[in-house]
Amino acid sequence: MGYKWVPNAVSMLRGVLSVILFICALQYYWLATAIISVLAFATDGLDGWLAHWLNAKSDLGGRFIDPANDTLLSVALVAGLFFTGIIGWGVIWFLAAFTVVIWIPIILLKDRWWRERFRDVSRYYCVAFITFFVAIYWYIAIGRAAAWLIIPALFAGFGVSYTRQSRRFVL
Repeated sequence: MGYKWVPNAVSMLRGVLSVILFICALQYYWLATAIISVLAFATDGLDGWLAHWLNAKSDLGGRFIDPANDTLLSVALVAGLFFTGIIGWGVIWFLAAFTVVIWIPIILLKDRWWRERFRDVSRYYCVAFITFFVAIYWYIAIGRAAAWLIIPALFAGFGVSYTRQSRRFVL
């Protein structure tokens, strides 16, 4: 019982890192923003793994704390680029429309099998979304040398998402 709070603390750390990330982006501290974005992204996979490993799964953590901090990270990544003028309204509208297109079937479909398939797509979209924006921060921070980072980062992110679903941790 002593360590049951750790996964929720890691999820909440992601929320704190998201706020710091946004503030650093507004101050144009790109390298700090890039490093914090990777740390925040890493906590997303770590909290679920810790919850499983410590047998500390909870409805509060799994249904509220983790998704809320995932959303906060996504918003901080996009808002940091938007409020510094790197992306515009077109990107915001595209992301909003694509998110709605993914979530409408999850809400409307009655067949559980299909709902789960769209949830899987949603998870992979979230990983790709966060990985892409983390790569943008690295590109801004250190230039073209960072552009190649998106390829291994995508594979790592999809691997974390897959293992999270299958409840196995594979490196």
